[in-house]
Amino acid sequence: MKELWSLWDQYFPRRPSHHNRSYVEGRVAYKIQEEAFGGIKPEVRQQLLRIGESQSRMKVRKTSDIRIVPGTVFMREFDNREHRITTFVPLHFKKRGIKKVIVGPEGVDELVAINPSVFAISPIQDPTLLKALALAHYWGKQIDDGVVTDAGEIARREQMDVTRVREILRLVIIDPQTASAIFEGRQPRTLSLEFLVRKSLPLDWELQRQRVAENGG
Repeated sequence: MKELWSLWDQYFPRRPSHHNRSYVEGRVAYKIQEEAFGGIKPEVRQQLLRIGESQSRMKVRKTSDIRIVPGTVFMREFDNREHRITTFVPLHFKKRGIKKVIVGPEGVDELVAINPSVFAISPIQDPTLLKALALAHYWGKQIDDGVVTDAGEIARREQMDVTRVREILRLVIIDPQTASAIFEGRQPRTLSLEFLVRKSLPLDWELQRQRVAENGG
């Protein structure tokens, strides 16, 4: 563990308060390979985190002093459609009584542009698999950021069985190629969430892809 923590400290800003050795090994192995071969595209990771947050019962406290720069895109999923609003000017939230309102510069009438809604999850994507992968990335980020301590706390806050949380959390080690395929709906049709959580995936990305390909065949 001493050597693992030494590697952990090279890639993460803080250590989790409580830890599981296999989780630490998986996260460190992922970071080493990410450094060598590249990771998930930033836009894909952001989308996974957004989906994960929308599926989570955990509500992360956000600062009340929020300022929004021009070009910021707000996204909300409703009725399986994604709705987007783009800002044109600097904005900030202001509290009025018990409500918060968005305030723009004086004299500006049109603050945002409302974009046509699009499907948040397309028909070719596996919703169950995609949402679990997104939750894994979201939960992993909450542990890395010190918002939660471990899978046990996640389970309590999500009102889920801790064993199931640990199974889903392991998906955070899935290699970027497979994760991107799941996000885009290009994974083998036979690849299921249960296959990924019930099988002990190797930490090596190439071996992971071989395991997925064998299942797909």
